[in-house]
Amino acid sequence: YAEQLVYACDWLEAQVARYDEESEFVCDWREHEDLYMEAEFTVSLVTMTSEHFSDQKNYIINNIDADYYKDKYDCEDIIYMFFFNTPDNDDVRSWTINYEPGYNNKCEFINIYNYEGEYFIRPSAMAHEIMHCFGAHDFYYSSDFVPQEYIDHLEEIRSEDIMYIAYNMYEIVLEFSDVDAYYVGLIDSCDEVEEWGLGVADWDEDNY
Repeated sequence: YAEQLVYACDWLEAQVARYDEESEFVCDWREHEDLYMEAEFTVSLVTMTSEHFSDQKNYIINNIDADYYKDKYDCEDIIYMFFFNTPDNDDVRSWTINYEPGYNNKCEFINIYNYEGEYFIRPSAMAHEIMHCFGAHDFYYSSDFVPQEYIDHLEEIRSEDIMYIAYNMYEIVLEFSDVDAYYVGLIDSCDEVEEWGLGVADWDEDNY
């Protein structure tokens, strides 16, 4: 999955550059072998809920020296991506927890459930999940940030926003919209946020 992850991160870097900002993801464990490790857990983490978040968080705290990696790769933050070997008949989809206080102010990770069956993780889904770690919101269901009217609007215009319809594709041809740019902190305002009553982003550095 290193190739797919690199593709997703390259795509994200290109989207950020469109807003005259710079970004860099260090993620290719083929080049940096210390970015990859294997682990076994005593409980099944293949779930769509956060009931086992503490198991993953405690593993990170006890086994990974975050400061070492930040110093070595000169980075501000770390996203932990868990790849699970799941059976072909499993239908759990990948998801993200994007903020948890108590570990270097945050402990954010992505769960990738990968198998050769109907669902096989591709760069578009990886990019979608990574964006959650920077504050982006899903646009395919209503929430405190996203009213149903906006979802209906996206459906009506057949939006291809990557946070609305994250096709599981290798070549990413989806849209990184101004709304996405707003929520990840690339722009200070966006007309659609006010027009559709979307939630106001909080770019407090302790949260993003």
